[in-house]
Amino acid sequence: MCGIVGHVSRSPIDRASFDTLRDTLAHRGPDGAGSYFNAQQCVALGHRRLAILDLSDAGRQPMSNAGNTVHLTFNGEIYNYRELRAQLEGRYRFRTGTDTEVVLRAYEEWGLEKTLSALSGMFAFALYDQEARRLFCVRDRLGIKPLVYYSSGDDFLFASEIKSLLRATFVPRRLNYDAVYDFFMYRYVPHPRTIYRDIMKLEPGTWLELDVDTLRHTSHRYFDLVATRARRNGRQSETEVVQQTELLLSASVERMLHADVAVDTFLSGGLDSSVITAMAAEQRSSDVCAFSLRVASPAHDELDDATLVASSLNVRHLHDALDADRFRHNHREIRRAAGRHLDHSDVSPE
Repeated sequence: MCGIVGHVSRSPIDRASFDTLRDTLAHRGPDGAGSYFNAQQCVALGHRRLAILDLSDAGRQPMSNAGNTVHLTFNGEIYNYRELRAQLEGRYRFRTGTDTEVVLRAYEEWGLEKTLSALSGMFAFALYDQEARRLFCVRDRLGIKPLVYYSSGDDFLFASEIKSLLRATFVPRRLNYDAVYDFFMYRYVPHPRTIYRDIMKLEPGTWLELDVDTLRHTSHRYFDLVATRARRNGRQSETEVVQQTELLLSASVERMLHADVAVDTFLSGGLDSSVITAMAAEQRSSDVCAFSLRVASPAHDELDDATLVASSLNVRHLHDALDADRFRHNHREIRRAAGRHLDHSDVSPE
């Protein structure tokens, strides 16, 4: 994962303060940091990088087009980026091996809506079109990657996590009591709410358009799971659905294994993780390693099942134990390591 953040304001943006917002997300992107500033239009974009594709400095973000008019900060993975790149290579000379640059070039060639219809993956990104004076914030179809935002008459901020927004002193910390009720009822806060009244989640399958001059924004839904499912209902037999599901799963696993770093699996021993590990092992053979955890409660521990699956698939299996004392110790160590970036008040239920 990576961390993204941005600020559009009616007033000049202090670079040091903005970089503090960005570096609050250092745990999401330990491999590098970058910022883009447009002082005239009071726009700033930030990025913390976890390098997966093209590990060189060429893959740093925010990334800009050749004309320096379109700027992108991106979190996620585009699984069909190689196919999209092949379509665009006749029109553009690519400078990196990243999927980020493919998104940037696709926007230049096709515009936002056609680009979104072409992307297959999990992502949250913000794209600033300097000539159109528009900022676009986008979240993937199912909302796998997070994106939250704060909007007032004078400032618009977005980030991968709430704690980054709370670093801005002008963002209120008023609890949303309806969201508190939701949390205790459902054990999470449904979108678009967050635990704070003034901070919202961008909904899955949605893009937000911000006019940088007026700071007015509108949201547009580009994907609806229920509507898509309804259109496809009743068109396939059960056998066809099973076969199609297997083909889609296999293709998805194959795309997710493509990276310039090692890609392994989490294995609980349950159906989902076992199928994914089996498909990964079939495609990568002995290169795949499965990771599992043993928990103290026998009623909830699944390590024996995971071990059986790993053995039958002949994949390397690494596992460790997690108990309450060790969890508390690790939590204290993480808090201590993160202390230079956030204080206790920054930690929210989300």
